[in-house]
Amino acid sequence: MSVRSKIKSNAKKAVSQNFVKTLTVTIILFCIVLLYIVLVMMANTVIELLSSTLALPGILRGWGYVSSPAVVGASLLLQLILFSPLMVGAARWFYRLMGQEGSDVFDLFEFFSSFRQYFGSFWLELNLTLRSFLYTFLFTLVPVVIVGLGSFLVTGEFGEAMGGPAATLVGSMLLIAGVVLLIVSAIFSWIFLKRYFLARYLYSGGECTARQAIKQSVYFMRGRKTELFFFDLTFLGWFLACVLIVPFFYVAPYYMSSCALYARYLIEYGHRYQQTAPQPQPTKEFDCAPDEAAGDPEEPQSGEAQPQ
Repeated sequence: MSVRSKIKSNAKKAVSQNFVKTLTVTIILFCIVLLYIVLVMMANTVIELLSSTLALPGILRGWGYVSSPAVVGASLLLQLILFSPLMVGAARWFYRLMGQEGSDVFDLFEFFSSFRQYFGSFWLELNLTLRSFLYTFLFTLVPVVIVGLGSFLVTGEFGEAMGGPAATLVGSMLLIAGVVLLIVSAIFSWIFLKRYFLARYLYSGGECTARQAIKQSVYFMRGRKTELFFFDLTFLGWFLACVLIVPFFYVAPYYMSSCALYARYLIEYGHRYQQTAPQPQPTKEFDCAPDEAAGDPEEPQSGEAQPQ
């Protein structure tokens, strides 16, 4: 049985043994996200009403929520302010569950308990968001330009000046090539961003700063990003089932538990590799790694709910 299969099997077992707790945490997260969506929709409605009756600044007037720079920016900032401690808290909660460490449902809000924890989680999520945006932009820039140029040739005035049929043919070919490249680059971007998969788990342990957690995640995920991408693909059927809503309340804790258990496996493997590797550590950022006895890195020890 492969490592992925063992992780999913043990995660499923852990969820079934703690179903009430995992379901409660999932419902809490779902309700918070739903409340946020409702508030955003209400704010959008208010802006639309005001824009039709009052002289609003140009950055708001005539824009819907989806495209207004001011509203989109405020929405993203609100997401970071509200969800940063929750995302880190949820990562910690499931990570501790997979290690059979006692954890109360309300530990989900642990990173709201002090300014230091709150600001640390916010800073971590801000860094991850900006890095993800930057790398996604770089990966998809060329395909987006090609798609835009193809659309311009097919529908723009420049295409008509070149001659309708020729411009349409060239534009259509560019559109097809651009879409294919966009899909491929999106997949490569998804794989590349897996380098940050462990950051929340490492930071939530309290032994790393946000910067250290990101750097150590990148180091631990060397050569592991593609296997984690295929790990996500094994949940594709489960994700599609969530369209029916009800399966979501099983799929969400199952997936988050599997990710947490995979993170335990990779982190323990990484720590043991650091101790046995002959070369010196690449940077001083890895001083946050806890001391552990060196052993076989293929068999991480973190409780019953893990690969065996």
